[in-house]
Amino acid sequence: MIKDAHVLQEEDAALAEQAEIQAMVDRLQAVKERPGNPEGVEIERAGSATALYSTGMPWPQFNCVKGVQETIVSELDHLKAFYRERGRPVRLELNPHQATEGLLTELGRRCYKLIGHHAGMYKRFGPVGNKGIDGTNSERNEGASTRPYHFPGELTIRKASREDADVYARIHCLSTGLGEKGITPVRTNNEMLMDCPDWSYWIGELSGNPVSVGVMHMKDELANLTFAGTLPEFRGRGFQQALIQARLNEAEAQGCSLAASQCVPYSGSMRNMQRVGMNLAFIRSILLLPVD
Repeated sequence: MIKDAHVLQEEDAALAEQAEIQAMVDRLQAVKERPGNPEGVEIERAGSATALYSTGMPWPQFNCVKGVQETIVSELDHLKAFYRERGRPVRLELNPHQATEGLLTELGRRCYKLIGHHAGMYKRFGPVGNKGIDGTNSERNEGASTRPYHFPGELTIRKASREDADVYARIHCLSTGLGEKGITPVRTNNEMLMDCPDWSYWIGELSGNPVSVGVMHMKDELANLTFAGTLPEFRGRGFQQALIQARLNEAEAQGCSLAASQCVPYSGSMRNMQRVGMNLAFIRSILLLPVD
């Protein structure tokens, strides 16, 4: 029996979290394997959780502990030492389906502070053969992998290749405020993934001009819609919603059972995800143990 896509199951939340962790670990592992590990990436197992660290990429998403649950209590001293040695706070990402009273009590005793929240979104797919997402010209299987997705307003979403690495990096940097100085490192850290079967990169074009980009990771029938950005002067024209929809269509066509993505709660990104049928899996808590 097909599950009601609008009824959240704990399994859905767990799978959405798994899809996110798989994508982040795969990305950082690829960066780590660059000659000499120039970004100083470390991936540390802590029981059931995964601790991530990067010297060259100081942003929170690359320096945090994912997959937190009560079994992590015995690893808290190790995690504190791991991040203290590297001059970083311990940042735990705790999803509500793992937030037991015992774990919260112990984190409070150790002076962890709640500093924010982040939303996880998901969409379950029915068996292959069901109708795909409305509004695109996609076809299943081979066609879904090769042809562009066309949307109203002369918006086209197509898969990027390694030859698009410079275009991708430029839009990534200018859409996030990194500026021109970030283009070279962003290109280097992404172009190696463009040939990996688990990763797909996407370019959004307006009348043939690239103005938006997106990324998706697929593994073990789980997809995670990772980064997406649009050049500031082209925002408000539907590119973000189109990028989400195209990647969902691709994930469904490739046999994924669930797709996930992450966003700021109640943001425009969250509304765009809801408009194409994604639902809330969880609002996670971000807990921080500051550097002494």
